Order: sequence, then structure tokens, then C-alpha cells
Amino acid sequence: MNLEKMVAEGRFREDLLYRINTMTLTLPPLRDRADDIVPLAERFLAAYAEKYRRSVTSISEEAAQLLKAHAWRRFHHHRRTSSGSLSHIANWWELRGR
Repeated sequence: MNLEKMVAEGRFREDLLYRINTMTLTLPPLRDRADDIVPLAERFLAAYAEKYRRSVTSISEEAAQLLKAHAWRRFHHHRRTSSGSLSHIANWWELRGR
């Protein structure tokens, strides 16, 4: 979302942009930060495990390698759906004694 463009088009208030635009952080894409993938996935997995009262607390080495190999184009969308699904799948697997 480009707020500056929205201000120019009259779709966002300039005074509000001025107030919220106090600092700009530029983060490299996740595909360029492979070392961050597993810790982030574990954090989201823990949050979903707590939310859905699951006992899953970590990611296997095989799962970590799959996450690192994935082409993360839109991580904000993927991180939640992937981690949420991961907690359900991992719990299902655990219930079957595997």
C-alpha cells in the first residue's frame, strides 16, 4: 500500500500520514534472509499452538529445510496460513503416534 500515492490521489489524509510516517524501515525480502525463516516460523507455530491449544512447540529439521526451500514471495500472507496449517497438521500427526 503506497500511502503517499493515496495522499496525492486524495484517498488518504496528508496530516495523518505525517503523524504516522515518523520512521521508515526497509527490510530485505525473506527470500534473502534464509536464516530468519525457521525462527519466524517457530514463533508463529507457537502462537497458533497456544491459540488452538496444541502441544506442538518445534519444527523438525525436514520441515525447516522445506520452509527454507520455499519461494517466499508474500511472506505476510504465507506466514500465517502456513504456520496455522502447520500446527493443525503437526497435532494430527502427533495424535497418531508418529
